Amino acid sequence: MGLRMDLKKEHNGLYCDFPGAYWCIEDIAMGKDGATDVMVHFFFSAYPSREAKQMAGETAELLPFGGVPSHFYEPILYRWEGLFRAVDIFPEGMPVTEEQQKEIMYPFVKQYLELTEAEDILEEE
Repeated sequence: MGLRMDLKKEHNGLYCDFPGAYWCIEDIAMGKDGATDVMVHFFFSAYPSREAKQMAGETAELLPFGGVPSHFYEPILYRWEGLFRAVDIFPEGMPVTEEQQKEIMYPFVKQYLELTEAEDILEEE
């Protein structure tokens, strides 16, 4: 699952509008905060497209002249870092699989960040 939502030029380092940018939750990690609270840490990241996200880390193809500033494709445009108590995200208990976790996390993030314009995208396996 992912989200489609515009990313305006004022909010990314390329200063270009990205209508329908692909937003996704990634790098989910769990840990303890002191003796009691289990915490959930993750990134909510924007890419130009779903395909661009899938190409992250791949070697960039060169033109017959010059070269790119980085030899690896780095398509990330924007990133927000989330850190929440697990019970706040998963009040009924934490699911085991990442897919099940994301099914709960996307609506949570949309509500928390008030993303009323975000459109759900179902992933193709």
